[in-house]
Amino acid sequence: MKVQYQSFVFQTQRRGALAGLFLILFPVFLPCLFTPFSHASPSLFSEWNTPKPRHLPLLKSALHRQSSDSEQSDLWMPLADQGWRPFVQSKDASSVPEKSEGYLQVFLDGGLNQQRMGICDAVAVAKILNATLVIPYLEVNPVWQDSSSFVDIFDVDHFVNVLKDDISIVKELPAEFSWSTREYYATAIRATRIKTAPVHASANWYLENVLPVLQRLIFFPYSFVFPVLNSQFTDEELRSQGRCPLTPEEIGLLLAALGFDNCTRLYLASHKVYGGEARISTLRKLFPLMEDKKSLASSEERARIKGKASLLAAVDYYVGMHSDIFVSASPGNMHNALVGHRTYENLKTIRPNMALSGQLFLNKSITWSEFQRAVVEGHESRQGLIRLRKPKQSLYTYPAPDCMCGV
Repeated sequence: MKVQYQSFVFQTQRRGALAGLFLILFPVFLPCLFTPFSHASPSLFSEWNTPKPRHLPLLKSALHRQSSDSEQSDLWMPLADQGWRPFVQSKDASSVPEKSEGYLQVFLDGGLNQQRMGICDAVAVAKILNATLVIPYLEVNPVWQDSSSFVDIFDVDHFVNVLKDDISIVKELPAEFSWSTREYYATAIRATRIKTAPVHASANWYLENVLPVLQRLIFFPYSFVFPVLNSQFTDEELRSQGRCPLTPEEIGLLLAALGFDNCTRLYLASHKVYGGEARISTLRKLFPLMEDKKSLASSEERARIKGKASLLAAVDYYVGMHSDIFVSASPGNMHNALVGHRTYENLKTIRPNMALSGQLFLNKSITWSEFQRAVVEGHESRQGLIRLRKPKQSLYTYPAPDCMCGV
């Protein structure tokens, strides 16, 4: 499938839409125990032994939950106008100078959302430098061994056309520069390679440090490094602070407490869940109309996309942008990208209160009515309200006010 940069418009149809509720379950902690959808291997949990629910009293009450029509209507109502609009500057003519300063070649690693941010950054840098952007090259991910290419995921012609008045884009380097490869730059120090850039680089930094070496061609590797944290907190301390992802059982109880009934159609976006189908059995009891990539795609379709983790993530992203409501069980790159994009489009997005949820689930004597009341009250202001970006926060997660206008 190919994803276009465009606005998405849909109507809320709670029982008719395929992606009535979009749910992400990501294995953030203990990543070595997880494998991507297309490279599944046995987990430490038995696929045949369903783990016992950890919150059995809450689960029993949730399975017999009922909600009124008015509650359902309020729950599925689209977000009201918040007085913000996407900032899209209309142009009567192209702003691309006739002469380009050179070519900008970008190699991107990481997963889909890191690659997507890198693509956006590359467009901005090309604009600043008046450089011609070569269609970015997606590196083979060393973790997932991902072979997805730019063409697999994105509509190249649309990408070129929608940006034609902003920057010049070519699908490949001219023949005279065919020698410019990652291998060429890896074998020696090259004057036209920009090895590092500040995390928060200004336009002036690029003009002062990059433009002088941009004669005909520049090579720009774009890498993401993830720190490994050594926590000295106990599990209970981490959970009470909201620093642990919710389990499938817990996200199911949270959604039930918010008012979603068992007719809700749920799309589960994740890699292979730790523990397999047995691990999400409780979630499926609460929401039997649950789908994922495997249930929606045929065996032939799955065979064609085997080994393309970024393409699979693009399917999740596409469904996430078309869903009536989006909720993530664990903040991460996919969460941040979709929260920002849906904020830009003013779409309902529930951000679980992780600290509150952790404390509630640690309370083994809490009743269903107490739990439900606390969940509802704790999420009243966490369903898509505009949050203005603070210094050094990513505009991909917080598009206002930089990319939006108050009216």
